[in-house]
Amino acid sequence: MSQRALHPDHTFSGPAFLRHRCEAAKPRANVVFVHGLGESGLCFEKIWNDPLLAPYRLFSWDLPGYGKSAWTESPTTIPEHAEFLRERLEETLSGDPLDTLLVGHSMGGVIGQFLCESETESEAKLVDRLVNVEGNLSLSDCTLSARAAGQSLEVWCRVGQQEAADVLYLEGVHELASRTYYASLKVCDPRVLHQNSCELVELSRGEQLAQRMGRLTIPRDYVYGDPGGTGTHSRGLLHEAGVAAHGVSHSGHWPFIDHPDQFLKVLISIFEG
Repeated sequence: MSQRALHPDHTFSGPAFLRHRCEAAKPRANVVFVHGLGESGLCFEKIWNDPLLAPYRLFSWDLPGYGKSAWTESPTTIPEHAEFLRERLEETLSGDPLDTLLVGHSMGGVIGQFLCESETESEAKLVDRLVNVEGNLSLSDCTLSARAAGQSLEVWCRVGQQEAADVLYLEGVHELASRTYYASLKVCDPRVLHQNSCELVELSRGEQLAQRMGRLTIPRDYVYGDPGGTGTHSRGLLHEAGVAAHGVSHSGHWPFIDHPDQFLKVLISIFEG
């Protein structure tokens, strides 16, 4: 696929926008960050250049319809996002001897899980470890997704997404996470956000995602913000499924923005544990 450089670490590969960082001569592993609903790779900027991540080779693609990646003719579903990631990983890392660690935030954690589930029957696994950060597990985890799914597609596209962005704009006076979320939401395809919201609500309603995560054949961990992130009910589902959950104190849904130092300590301990 043709590529055109924007910045040494920012590249378009076809319709997909990629953020990339590699400083180490001999990286320890590949780390793939996957953003959530309405977001883009911009949400990881707070930790992207942190020295604790310097030993790793970092990747973050904007999903189709999100961030700087192209909008598709029809909204991309969650399984299709997982397939999009698989294609990007095969393009970029096929044959790479390093382990690949996937860190998915919110919907990105669900997408990462779908990708890893499809790999259990694959001969060549592309992901060696999954770290699900604040991914949906029950209806209590649905906020923007519940709001979008509760509106018709026509209403969401006409006024709903703009109204949600207006709320984030006001919250951004005091909350950095809302500030970056606002920037990403303003360029997000409202059709894909509505489609993915409806999927997340239905998946969360079934409360099977924790059990499915527990059945993965690769190492998997869950990271949550404490006290403002994933609630006790969803954490209980993780406990029943045998999935280790790691809290990041003084944090909400974006622990890597709210308390980046502690988040990275937790993340590195998972990587190297």
